[in-house]
This record gives sequence, structure tokens and C-alpha cells, in this order.
Amino acid sequence: MSKAVMVIGDGPVGRTVARQSIARGDAVRVVTRSGTGPQGAERRAVDAADPAALRAAMTGVQTVFDCLHPRRYTARAWRRELPAADRAVRAEARRTGATVVYPESLYAFGPQTGPVDAAMPRRPTTALGRIRADLIDARLGSGQPVAIVVAADFYGPYVRDAHAGERMVRAVTGGQALRVIGDPDAPHSFTYVPDLAAAMIAAADRGGGRGRLLLAPSTTTTQRELAATLAAAAGADEPVVRGMSTGLLRAAGAVSAQARALASTVYLFDRPAVLAPPADGGRPTPITRGAAATIDWWREIDAQAAAGTDPATARGR
Repeated sequence: MSKAVMVIGDGPVGRTVARQSIARGDAVRVVTRSGTGPQGAERRAVDAADPAALRAAMTGVQTVFDCLHPRRYTARAWRRELPAADRAVRAEARRTGATVVYPESLYAFGPQTGPVDAAMPRRPTTALGRIRADLIDARLGSGQPVAIVVAADFYGPYVRDAHAGERMVRAVTGGQALRVIGDPDAPHSFTYVPDLAAAMIAAADRGGGRGRLLLAPSTTTTQRELAATLAAAAGADEPVVRGMSTGLLRAAGAVSAQARALASTVYLFDRPAVLAPPADGGRPTPITRGAAATIDWWREIDAQAAAGTDPATARGR
């Protein structure tokens, strides 16, 4: 049966969840500050931290996919924006009985010596990680029907501002040397965003229960191998991949809050950062297929730009 769902956010995860939900016949409402969203969805301009606006937007909704991301990648922005919006969404979901499903990162778990799984203690060592851990604790401790799906670094269509996003794709398809953070050959998990979206929708379908922490199907490879796979999908030569000096990144953090936040996550790249397989046995899309879809999407974006159409609505935000 089709459901009425609301997606908060129109970034890579929100847009992909919305598109998959539309494809299966759900009535989809996308809320963002700017009112963007994919075709086939009802689009509303809503600040998720505004309880009154949120109440109107959530009317009749059975599931909320909360894919909100702050405007800036800094601990200050995260503290200012995320907890208030999170409380507002949960409060309204409590009133209506809606299930809330969230994507989540590895930040809350801190440095690990083995694969991260859902039962592992969360021991964050950075400001970003502590914010994420506090959000997880509040969600799981709310007593509400919520599901949190943990993913690794993203790749795939709509992924732009990620380690395997535009910077990597443009370098490997343009025949340029690629600089990556940390050790290019350290085992590293990547999550194909359509796999994360499908896992979130499946979690919503299961419904009920209290707080659940789940894992998205992810592929463990290395940054060098992923870059080579993307190059092969594009018909390009295997790229030259070198590690970026973490000292330089930390130095940049002295004058840039965003660089400082990024530098704090180096532990995810200078040693293995691996996400365990999901307990339900879900398997990731083969990385060669995911890489091919990623390259196809970027070619579509370039074709739109060449035709003079604005590709922003196809990219998501």
C-alpha cells in the first residue's frame, strides 16, 4: 500500500529517498528552506526548526525521513541548527504517531580498531562526533518509533560535497592527479546513496518498535581503488592518487573553521574505517555498477550545462 511520507532535505540522501518513494507510488512531500525537490513530489518551503510550520507540513504523514543537513560543515553550525530541528521533528512525530527515519555517519563512533557495528559503544573524540552521538542518544532514548541507518562515506548520483564526490570524479575523468586525505590504500567503506535510501525506506516499512540503530549495505575498498573504478567506468586512464598532508590540513584549520572540522576527521582516512555488514543480510550494489551510474549522472549534468539549462535542480542540494 502507498504511504504518505515527508522528506526533510533535498541533498543526496533526501532527494534519493524522495525519488525511490515516488517510484513505488508513495505520496511524497519534500520540505526544505528553499522549497526545492524532485518532480513528482509536493514541495514546501519550511524551516524544520519552526514548530508551527512543521506541524502544518506533517499533517497526514505516516513516515518522516529526516535528512536535514546544516548549511555549513562546522561544529558551531551543527550545534546551532541540528538539536533544535531534531527536537521539533520528534515532538511533532510524537503527536501524530509518525515513524522518523534518519541517515547517520560514522562520526559518533570515534576511532575504531575493527568494523563498526550497531552494538558498538559510541566514543566520539571530536566536536562533530560528540554532536552526532548526542543526537543518536536523544533519538534512541525518546521512546518513539525511530530508526537510524548508519552509512559510510557517500558516492553515487547527487553526491557533490563528499570525499568521493565532484572533486574525485572530476579529477579521475579529467586525467588529473588526485589528492586524498589520509592513506590512499587504507581499507575504507563507501556507501552507494541509493543503497542507503533503500535501507531507510525498508526500515520505515518495518515500522513499530522503539529506537533502532541499523547499518546500510556498504562496500569496503580503498580510496585509490574507488578512484580507479570510477576512471574505468568513464573510460579514462587509471589515475595517479596521492595522500594529502594532514599537517597542511591542520594548518589550514587555524584560519578556517571548515578546514578545522575536516581535519578532525583525519582518523577516518589514515587508518582502516570499515562499516560492518548489516544484520539483515542486505548487500551493497556492486561497486562497478555504482561507479557506472555515478559517471552517467555526471555526464547528464554536463550535458544539461552545455545545453544552457540549470543543472542545480538535478543535483540536489
